[in-house]
Amino acid sequence: MPQHKGMRDAFRNGNKRSGGLAGIGGQFCTPAERDDYKAFFEPKIDKLMGAPRVFAATLEDIDQCIAIVGKQRPKADVYFAGR
Repeated sequence: MPQHKGMRDAFRNGNKRSGGLAGIGGQFCTPAERDDYKAFFEPKIDKLMGAPRVFAATLEDIDQCIAIVGKQRPKADVYFAGR
């Protein structure tokens, strides 16, 4: 189970200080992970104080990682193919 899905209790218990939980997706770096993270958090995000800002920043971080990997992967593949 992805780590962010293990955080359901924070939402169920209404812990208003759990806004930082939305940042847990910062480790994701694929479109599939981004979509899964977004689908899980988006309907719940307004229930946690400070979470909308953390959520938006985390989505931006994931998008940047996806873009970097997309740009650098061909170069890395060429480099490692020669090893």
